[in-house]
Amino acid sequence: MSKELNNREGSEKEEYKLFKPLSNEIRLKILKKLSKGGTYYTQLERQIGIKGGHFHFHLIKLVKAGYVIQEENKGKYLITINGLKVLKFLFELREGMIQPSLINID
Repeated sequence: MSKELNNREGSEKEEYKLFKPLSNEIRLKILKKLSKGGTYYTQLERQIGIKGGHFHFHLIKLVKAGYVIQEENKGKYLITINGLKVLKFLFELREGMIQPSLINID
C-alpha cells in the first residue's frame, strides 16, 4: 500500500479539492439528507435548519464539487454517485478509526 501512495505524489491538490467541501458540518448534513432521496430547496432548508444565503453558500459548494446536482431548474436536489462515495468513505473511515480512549498504554 505504501508503494501505491508514493506513486501518487503530487496529487495533494486534487485530494484537497475532494475533501475541502466536506470540511463543514452543514454540508455533511446536506449530503446525508440527500442520500435518503431528492429534495426541493425549501424542504432541504427546513430539514437542515438554516435559510437564505448561508444555506445557499453550502449547497453551492457541494454542487461545484460534483457531490450534488439539481434535476432541472427549480427541481429537486440529488446526491450524485460521487457524493454517495464520499459519504461511504467517511463512514468507513470513522468506523475504522481506533478510539483514543480504547487504546491501552501500559
